[in-house]
Amino acid sequence: MIKEFYEEAVSPVVGVMLMLVVTIIIAAVVSGFAGGMIDSQGVAPQATIKGSFSLTDGLAIRHTGGDPLPMHDLNIIMWDGPTFGEDVEIISKQVVNMSLFRNAEDEQIYYENNGTYTVNSFKAGESIYIKVDNCTPELLQPDIMPSDYEHDDGKFYTTVDSPDPDEDALRWSMCLFNNDNIGNVFYISLSDDSGNSIAQTSVVVTA
Repeated sequence: MIKEFYEEAVSPVVGVMLMLVVTIIIAAVVSGFAGGMIDSQGVAPQATIKGSFSLTDGLAIRHTGGDPLPMHDLNIIMWDGPTFGEDVEIISKQVVNMSLFRNAEDEQIYYENNGTYTVNSFKAGESIYIKVDNCTPELLQPDIMPSDYEHDDGKFYTTVDSPDPDEDALRWSMCLFNNDNIGNVFYISLSDDSGNSIAQTSVVVTA
């Protein structure tokens, strides 16, 4: 009697398995590469900052740790906290004019007229400043400055000559350069030109 042997073909199954494994590996490599590209291009530097604001000395922001921050890609935003009044955060939020800032050597950081920077980066341990003369509302907070504010009035203000006393009184109440706001808290945040958040701190208005 002749015995018959039947061998089931396993090579197609093995082939399919190998193709599946190769496909998974390729997908993982592509995903990792794409993720690395996104991370390297889309993640903003991170830093820790501290701020101080005095009606005598002006505004100071200190970089206390983290990544160096490129000045040409840096936005400094500030807004009043709830101690200034109800719902003032959105009204008072504005980007600070970089041409007001100076470094520790008293060099102007940014020249608005030709768009050039004298300081390329903001590094840990460094501070930038706005002198008190440049902290008046028309320079530091032009979006909420009272319509009849005059520089000579300094940190005191009256609405006697205002065309809209109630509106200007409200605006003045949100200004940092205001003797009545000593003890109130405002916020400073740093972001890049793409809107990515870098750092934030709270600051108390002092005399």
